[in-house]
Amino acid sequence: MSDVFERLSVADPYAGNAFELPDVASFITRVSRPPRRISTWRRFQLSVSGAISATTLIMVGSIAALQGAAPSLPVLNFALASATQFNVYSSVRASTSHLPTASVHGTDAPGAAANTLYHFIAAPRFSNATSVGPAYQLRAPSNPRTETTRIASIFGVSGALRQLTTSAAWQLSSPGARVTFASQGLWTWGYVNTSTSATNSVVETVPVHELVLKATQLVSGLHYGYQLGIPAVTTGSVAGSGPSNSAQGFVSIHLRFPVVVSGTTTGLVSDFTFSTSGTLLSAHGPAFFVASSYPYPLLSPLAGVARLNAQRNEPVSSAGPSTNSPTLVQVTISNALIALGAYRLSDGTLWLVPVYSFTGMVNAKSTTWSLLALDPRYTKNASLAAPLASQANRN
Repeated sequence: MSDVFERLSVADPYAGNAFELPDVASFITRVSRPPRRISTWRRFQLSVSGAISATTLIMVGSIAALQGAAPSLPVLNFALASATQFNVYSSVRASTSHLPTASVHGTDAPGAAANTLYHFIAAPRFSNATSVGPAYQLRAPSNPRTETTRIASIFGVSGALRQLTTSAAWQLSSPGARVTFASQGLWTWGYVNTSTSATNSVVETVPVHELVLKATQLVSGLHYGYQLGIPAVTTGSVAGSGPSNSAQGFVSIHLRFPVVVSGTTTGLVSDFTFSTSGTLLSAHGPAFFVASSYPYPLLSPLAGVARLNAQRNEPVSSAGPSTNSPTLVQVTISNALIALGAYRLSDGTLWLVPVYSFTGMVNAKSTTWSLLALDPRYTKNASLAAPLASQANRN
C-alpha cells in the first residue's frame, strides 16, 4: 500500500463506485427546452405602453412644475399723482413741465432753450439683452398713533401726543425735541432737536464715520423694510451761539443716505444733521415695510432709450406752448442705471418699481432722465405715473 491512490481508495469506500447524475431526464428537458417566442404585435403593445408611461410621467412632472411656479405677475395700474408729490430722485432738480413726456421723469436740461426737443442716442456699449428685476409691494405702519409713540421712544423723546390738523400727521413733543409721523403720499418719520444747548459751545469734531454709524443704528432700530446706503456728506451753518457765546453760527454736518431695499438703491432718502460735537439735530426718512416682491421682466438698455424717443410726444418747453418749430437736440445716453421708484397705484397700494436713470450731457452739463423699466405688458396708465417723495413733515 505504498501507492498513494491505493491508500486513498481504502480510506474512501465510495471512491470505487461509478458516478451517476440523479434525474438525468429532467435535467436534459430543462436544458433543451426552446426559448419563448414574443409576437410582433406583443412587441408593439409593449413599446406603445412604455411610450405612454413615459409621456404620462413627463405630463405629471410638468403639471407639478407649473403648480409650483410663481403666480402670474399683476399688471401695475398707476394712479394720477397728487400735486404735493415731487420727484423721488430728490438729489436732482425736476419739474413735470420739463419732462420729455408725462411718463418720463427727469431733470431740467441745464441751459436748454425753450421749445426744445431731445433725440436720444444710446452709447455703443448698450446691450439689447433683457433682464428680470424685483418690484416690491409696500405696507405702511397700521396705526399712526402707536407708530409715532414707538419712533419717539427710539429717539428718546417722551411727552404729549397730538394729531396735527393741517395734514395726516401725528406729533409727540417734549421740551427738547419732537417727533413727527406724517403721510405725504408716503408715510415718513421725522425728528427735530429743539434744545438750544445743542447749538452751544463746540470744541471738538466727531469723525464722520462715527456719525454714519450712529445714524445707521438709529434706522436699524426702527425695523423698517430698508437699509441705508453710502451717504453724501455736506457741511452747513446753523444759527446759534459759538464757544464764547458770541452771535455766530456753528458748523453742522449733514448726511444724506440713499434708501436701499435688498441691495438696490431706491431713490428715496433719509437725512441726518449733526453738530460737530455729535449731537443729533434733525433726522427724517420713509416709513414702510415690504409686504411682497415680484420678479418682473425689464426693458433692455437699448429698448429703454428707444422708448424715451418713442414717448417724446411733446417738446420740452419752459415757456408754455409755442408756434415755432422745436429745436432738436441730440443727446448721447452714456450711462443707464436701475433704481427703485416709489409709486401709488390706482387701488391705493404703494409699490417700489424698477426705474431707469439715463444720463447724458446737455450743454456740457450732466443731465438725467428717468423711465419706468418694466416691460410695458405689465403696466397700465404709465403716463400717469409720478414717483412719491420721502421728505418728512418737520412741523
